Amino acid sequence: MIAMMPPEECKAYRDLMKDAMIKAYTSMGGTIKDIDSTIRTLWHSIWNRHIQAWLIYRKGVAIGLVLTKVTRDDLLDFNELLVYCIYIADGFSMTLEEWDQCYKMISSFGRDMGCSTITAYTAEERIRRMATRMGGRVDVTYVKVPIQGVKHE
Repeated sequence: MIAMMPPEECKAYRDLMKDAMIKAYTSMGGTIKDIDSTIRTLWHSIWNRHIQAWLIYRKGVAIGLVLTKVTRDDLLDFNELLVYCIYIADGFSMTLEEWDQCYKMISSFGRDMGCSTITAYTAEERIRRMATRMGGRVDVTYVKVPIQGVKHE
């Protein structure tokens, strides 16, 4: 099951959030120089409702976390729900039925927020397969080029 966490409950899941953030950055080839600062920024964003934290749990045990953010394309005039991070803790996995439940809950939230699509960046083949199974496109390439002279992650 998945449920959006109220901001005041997020600090209870600090370790889960920390692991999720590290995995999100490193899976895309990045690094986090100051994880404590990153977590504080994440909490601030959740508290101000700029980012949503979703707890994935089974039989009352937290097994994962999803972070989302409603983004706006002003030029083309639409909102989309960016899945910033999907994290399943070591030692756990999810069935297709559980993934479908998560998708339904998150897409319902996106619809309520006026979003027309769910987007995500991934390098993981199983996520690409799931997106394809749900009718999504997975043929877009994410490009990240450092700007010379600017400190970057």
